[in-house]
Order: sequence, then structure tokens, then C-alpha cells
Amino acid sequence: MTNPVFKNVKVTGYTGVQAGIINNSAKEKFLNTGAVLGGEARYKGAFARAQVMGGTAIGAEAQLGYEFDLGKNMGLELSAKTQMYKNLVSDLGSTTHTAEFHHNAEYSIVNEQGQTEIINQSFDENHTSSWNHSMQQTGLKAQLNFGSEKARFGVSIEAGTRNSQRPNISYSSDINSNIDIKNGDKIVNVQNLAQVTAVNVDNGAKGYVTPTLTAKVNLGKGFSLNANADLYQGQAGIRYNF
Repeated sequence: MTNPVFKNVKVTGYTGVQAGIINNSAKEKFLNTGAVLGGEARYKGAFARAQVMGGTAIGAEAQLGYEFDLGKNMGLELSAKTQMYKNLVSDLGSTTHTAEFHHNAEYSIVNEQGQTEIINQSFDENHTSSWNHSMQQTGLKAQLNFGSEKARFGVSIEAGTRNSQRPNISYSSDINSNIDIKNGDKIVNVQNLAQVTAVNVDNGAKGYVTPTLTAKVNLGKGFSLNANADLYQGQAGIRYNF
């Protein structure tokens, strides 16, 4: 016997292509262009949506929420949403940081015979970090939907946390020298020749609040034009709905 709850669940899917751009929390921009595959399961006002993408970037999105019917082809969605994308095109969305540390010092010592002895000390070190740009975003969303079967639009406000997924870098260099110089039967000791260098870069999550606009225009025969944009990203594309 079929469960009446599952019988009333409406499942729809789509596939298509989209083009867009993402600006992550570290202000790194990368293309979000390629093929998408997604779908929605809806039971009365409750819904679950998911989408995966592959192209210049790979990523996925998921959304859970409820839409209240306001009448006259209007509805209010309250939902939780998360998304993660990682750039794959190194020339259009990658960063390499190089840190160089140089230490050079010269010390003069006068021995008992009045002669001057010179001590030269040098130290060079390079550190390089490289990564592809990416973005992770999780938040809560309230969206007002309106329009008709032909064209549907949404205006919303979303708030949550964003992360660039950049590596946290912690690097330190501590040089200490203790030099003994022998001159005849005398030993001259040079102590406390030191240099300390430290670099710390913390790329933790940042809070965000953004308005969002969405649009869906049915083109007929299962095809639709879809677009969405907020303060940090925007995409547009064509889907085949099934």
C-alpha cells in the first residue's frame, strides 16, 4: 500500500548550463560556469532543493524550507541554505603568495694585538603558498515570490557566514647564533645574534547580509531561463525541466 504522504510529494528535476561569477569573502573572484543538475522535492509547502555543478568550478548547493501561500500568485519562503564551490581554472582563479626573509649582519672584533676580525652572517629563506579560489556560504533566507506560470520572480534577504576556504598560514623563523672565535690562546665569544620573523594569516568565517534577486521565465517545451544575483555572486542560464 502506498504511503499517502509520499504519494503527495512532488519531485521535479532539471539539467542545463549556466554562466556566472563568485566573489568570496577574501575578495577573490572566479568563474562559476558549466553544466548543472538539480531538483526539488515538495510536500505541500515544505521543500528540499539540491544542485551540483561542474565546469570552471565544481560545487553543490542544498536548501530546506517552507513556503507560505499568500494568495494572488504570491508566496513567502523561509529557508536554510548552504553552498560550496571550488575553482578549477588556475589562470582565472588561483593565488600564489611568496614570502622572502633575508638576514645579513657584519660584526667587528678587535683582538689583543689590536687587529680587527670581521664576522659575516647571512640567512635567506623563501616560503610559497598556492591555492585555487573557493567559497563556502551558509545562511538563513526569507524570500517573497510573485508572478505567474510564465514568469516567476523572487526578492529576498539572506544572512549567515561566508568562508573563502583559503589556507590559514602560520610561519616563524627564529635564528640564534652563539659563536666562539679562537685567536691564539684566547677565545672570543659572540652571543645573542638573533632574528625572529613571524607571519600569521587567519582566514576564518565572516558574517554577511545580502539582498537576493531571482527570476525564472518559462520558454516552453520544458525549457526555462533562470537567473539569480546577490552582493557576492550572480549566475544566469538555461535549464531543461523534467
